[in-house]
Amino acid sequence: MGMKTGLKTYSHLYGQNIFPDDYRIVTERILYTQGPEYAIKHPVADWYLKYQALGEILRDDGFDDPARLTYLTYVTQQNEEIIHLERLELLWADEFAKAQKDQTSLHPLVKSLVPLKYVFHTMQLTASYLGKMAPTGKIVTMHLFQAADAMKGVELVERLQQLFSPKAMTDAYQAWMENEAITPWRRFSENLLTTYLWSECYITLHFAYRPLVQNYIKTIVVPLAEDKNCGSIARALLSLLRDMDRHQQGADALRDYIWQKNSELKPQWCKLIEAKQAEMAPILPFVLKYIEG
Repeated sequence: MGMKTGLKTYSHLYGQNIFPDDYRIVTERILYTQGPEYAIKHPVADWYLKYQALGEILRDDGFDDPARLTYLTYVTQQNEEIIHLERLELLWADEFAKAQKDQTSLHPLVKSLVPLKYVFHTMQLTASYLGKMAPTGKIVTMHLFQAADAMKGVELVERLQQLFSPKAMTDAYQAWMENEAITPWRRFSENLLTTYLWSECYITLHFAYRPLVQNYIKTIVVPLAEDKNCGSIARALLSLLRDMDRHQQGADALRDYIWQKNSELKPQWCKLIEAKQAEMAPILPFVLKYIEG
């Protein structure tokens, strides 16, 4: 008599006559809660019910992250990326020493890095919150990898600051907390970290905050690094931009999926996106004054 076979992790797909790939197996129906009701009355459940929103639209697990990353594929990609960054890091010290020998001032480049550590940390915490509050495993997983990428950005900026000066990290913290030119960015970051409604937090991070960070790195920090003959630093920063491009593709796909499921949300979201982008518009001119000052 043969052994009985138990249900597989993809048993919920039996009726669809689909043999799933790894992505669907490790992201679909992986959450403990599959509906709006919670088994026990608890303050955490009240928090989810109050702030999660969009659960009924998204709980069908119909959304797929375009990157279709699993833990295995993500770690494999990042292992190659880390090797690339470690090779670039070997060149940083040489470029820095050459700049000192040629009496090239790296001060503007050092100042341009000041907000980045805290900005990446803001994105890491916000992506973690969005993942924690997400109603489906696919959206949880997508934000999990975004949080990990943002943490990589924090570590990269810290290494650069340590290279430039032993006091660079302390000076950066003081500037982030006290410099008037950077204050608007810090205040917006603090407000984002206390934006608890999932939909508003999602909109603000993906369609206002991160696009501004991408623009800042691409149009200000990378050109400064290239101008100071620090090409390896520029290439390291460009690798972070590639991560953020992937994040944006996922965010755009989920936004379109939500609008497809409920078209009435589109004008509301567009209005909020426009308001958040307008709120952030003055930030970069202020930061430029700080860098050039």
